[in-house]
Amino acid sequence: MTSSLTNKVNDFNSQIVFIANSLTTNTFKIIALDMNTNFNESYLADDVHYNEAGAKFIADIYFDGIQSEYASSSKSINILPLGASRLEGNRP
Repeated sequence: MTSSLTNKVNDFNSQIVFIANSLTTNTFKIIALDMNTNFNESYLADDVHYNEAGAKFIADIYFDGIQSEYASSSKSINILPLGASRLEGNRP
């Protein structure tokens, strides 16, 4: 990753947080989870799919984010996984 590309990814990710916050209401909350920080290419089986370590990395972020939000909220939680097909791990 070049510094220019890193800046673009960081700008893009900040927009995701902004959108999630702007769409959150008193009865509906959207949670933005950071799956970029500490992610590295060793988590990929190929150019698109996670290997087992990558799937665990992503699953842990989902779990921690959901668990944290669930513990701090009396509201029902709706989970909308975007790009969920990438969670399938390394299939032959």
